[in-house]
Amino acid sequence: MRRRPRRSEVVEEIVDDYAQLIREAREKMGLTRDVLATMVGEKESTIRRIESGKLQPTIKLARKLEKVLKIKLIEVYEEEDLYGGEGGGGDYELTLGDIAEFRE
Repeated sequence: MRRRPRRSEVVEEIVDDYAQLIREAREKMGLTRDVLATMVGEKESTIRRIESGKLQPTIKLARKLEKVLKIKLIEVYEEEDLYGGEGGGGDYELTLGDIAEFRE
């Protein structure tokens, strides 16, 4: 069997405590929700929902918030594909010769 190379993918996720981090950073900087919303190009209601934990920001918005508030909201890590893709089950890829039955 042929050995399939392992693939890795960079994954970006929003931290779990994003709502609290954003609210505390905004308050520490003395910004209102309305001012913060204007600074990142969003509605005040969006910032309110994010701070309450009802709405998770997109990666794009999280980057803007990170820049304005000088906080870390995005975790980046590398995820390896240990199973060789969809429906895999190991480090090997099946070939036609592995599954075909030959008649003699």
